[in-house]
Amino acid sequence: MIPYIVSVITDRRIIQNSEFKMQNEITPPKVCPSCHTSVIQKDMHYYCTNPHCPEKTKQQIQHFVSKNCMDIQGIGESIVDILVENKIIETIADIYKLTDQNIQITLRKFPGIGDKKVAEIVKGVEESKHKSLRRLLNGL
Repeated sequence: MIPYIVSVITDRRIIQNSEFKMQNEITPPKVCPSCHTSVIQKDMHYYCTNPHCPEKTKQQIQHFVSKNCMDIQGIGESIVDILVENKIIETIADIYKLTDQNIQITLRKFPGIGDKKVAEIVKGVEESKHKSLRRLLNGL
């Protein structure tokens, strides 16, 4: 059975006297929900003014390691969250420090990251060093 509209019941409308009142107005943010610094508007978009905002850093790193950019296997959204929140990675360049033995030992301490996952991340980082320039430019 496929339902269809038979008629409109105008008696049940909330609008009275031809006045339209928005019950749930959307207000733009005044501060960043992640770092609580001020937000600016450019055109129709709102941007955090903090260059070191953790959420901006996470998004930049996720873009850099994505399939269309450097295609680094093993680093997904949850891994990026762990790396940024624990200040293991603070910039895109810090991704290439993940091959360091001390950082690999630190990574193994986090839940869900074992020897196999660390090896996959290191392999992905090493392989990304041989990707084409267009991928690097796209990632940046």
